[in-house]
Amino acid sequence: MAARLRHRESTDIDVIVRSVRSLGALTRPGPKNLAAQLGGTAIHENPAQIKVQMEHGIIDLNTAPVIPQEGHEVVEISSRRQAVLSTTQILRGKLERANDPAPVRDVYDVIRTADDPKLAGSLTAAYGLLIEDEQDAIETGWLLLDATYEEDATEELKLTEEPRADLAILGSTAALVLNNHRLGRLVITLEGSSLQIERTTRNGKVFTDTTTQEDAGAAMNRLGVNIHISDHNGSQAEITDRIEEHVENRRSGVVFDTADSDPEQRLDGRNPSMKRANAPTATGSVPGSNLPTFLPPDPALFSKAGVDHSEDTNVVRNDGLGKTKQRDGKGRSHTKKSSSTYDIR
Repeated sequence: MAARLRHRESTDIDVIVRSVRSLGALTRPGPKNLAAQLGGTAIHENPAQIKVQMEHGIIDLNTAPVIPQEGHEVVEISSRRQAVLSTTQILRGKLERANDPAPVRDVYDVIRTADDPKLAGSLTAAYGLLIEDEQDAIETGWLLLDATYEEDATEELKLTEEPRADLAILGSTAALVLNNHRLGRLVITLEGSSLQIERTTRNGKVFTDTTTQEDAGAAMNRLGVNIHISDHNGSQAEITDRIEEHVENRRSGVVFDTADSDPEQRLDGRNPSMKRANAPTATGSVPGSNLPTFLPPDPALFSKAGVDHSEDTNVVRNDGLGKTKQRDGKGRSHTKKSSSTYDIR
């Protein structure tokens, strides 16, 4: 991300080895030892990952699978053709370790990516690859880490630009950014042989991608919409069949819409869920950025005391940052909406 956004310094090079289960041969003494070949020092070694400390940085070699499996492209680097991960795949990897907790650079990368018109859609795609419970956990965790990230930022975040967010509330800002980038609506439309996939986020951003009907399945994987489709009583297989049906009958139009109640647009006679995300849209912004200023909730919100905001005209009320799964007295699982209140100015 540092190479793509040029927003911070980075001297680490991450390399993923595909189709290899073990790097054991590169950790043993001998001519194949990776650290020896590079002239560095191994600071971490196991069959799945090797980190080599070089004079000016670290080379991180690992066998971790990339998610989604589609998306990387082959480009020329130093006169050699190399496969490079997509921005969605990189961000998905960062979100994988989001509650370890995530390093401050990952939190700032999320904020900075959302502020880039060309890459913001990749953030929505990466976040859409997580189930709702995982999203809730990340946002809740980051809300509580402002002080930690402020301290880390002064030591670890080597920015090459003026900060695009208040470093004192990086966790809260990133939590709001992620919440706003949850997918709110998906519309898939076929026009001739061209397939248009339109994603609308909770705060109203619209990302439109065009592909071919033959590439429909791979495109849905790359854009991280399959979980959203499933949440609205659909499936990728059903949508693919409907696309083929439209093509055979030379029809154009909407194939799938998570907010459509028209019986003609139902899959197998089922009506997609009509639930709509209604997270707040902030009106204030950080100077020099189109990102909102997010003030973290009062600590009393996380205790039994509660906070009376009835007279506060600056409060925007919504259903909170998500839903939590609970079990009733009979052991059945049900969903309960949270009811926290957040100050966004």
